[in-house]
Amino acid sequence: MKKTILTFTGALALSAFLAGCSTGNNDMKKESSAEKTMQEAKSNDMKDMKDMKDMKASTALVTGVLKGEGKDKSEGDVTIKDGKLMLTNFKTAKGPDLHIYLTKGNDVKKGKRLGAIDLEKSEQTFDLQGADVSEYDSVVVYCDKAHVQFGAADLKADPEVKMGKLTGEGKAKSEGDVTIKDGKVMLTNFKTAKGPDLHIYLTKGKDVKTGKRLGAIDLKKSEQTFDLKDANLSEYDSVIVYCDKAHVTFGAADLK
Repeated sequence: MKKTILTFTGALALSAFLAGCSTGNNDMKKESSAEKTMQEAKSNDMKDMKDMKDMKASTALVTGVLKGEGKDKSEGDVTIKDGKLMLTNFKTAKGPDLHIYLTKGNDVKKGKRLGAIDLEKSEQTFDLQGADVSEYDSVVVYCDKAHVQFGAADLKADPEVKMGKLTGEGKAKSEGDVTIKDGKVMLTNFKTAKGPDLHIYLTKGKDVKTGKRLGAIDLKKSEQTFDLKDANLSEYDSVIVYCDKAHVTFGAADLK
């Protein structure tokens, strides 16, 4: 009888111990689950902040004119849009280790270096790397090796700039970004299917017949610039890449 009581008592103790372990495990699971939820929420918040920052970078549209002084100078036009900084009509004196910076007050030390300058290219594009354009007011071309500024541009919002996204359908299509400013139409990130006699037009309602032909398309260049030829932009609402020989539209962009 005594042995039976001891056995029963031991069983109760073991049961209580196991129940305690089970409760502890459940608590640990709850804590682990709560911690995981907090980590996921924190991760989502960080992602949202990054997305907002990227959105600021991608929606910014500012322009400037790059100027320099003396013999060692860089000149050209600066356009920032869709998370990219574009140099057009660019030319520069030769210098070792030239880079382009986003700056505030032309202060390179506190600026953001975007990339190396190609001394030979008149059109160049640099990724903003998620930079918030509102934190900067200038662009500087700087020689890191000699610590010399070759050129600088004050940035400003440009209400006279018009933009569009060039899209096409099917195999015979052209795609890219369109920017119109300072009497120029600029194609960037441009690519096209091969076609004979491709030209770019300013149009209204995408009507090539009443449009203004600006020039011939180079099938191999991702960045191209065309003169507006004194066209009144208020009379047009779109840009067309058109094959004159086959009478086919390769791509169209609504301007806004």
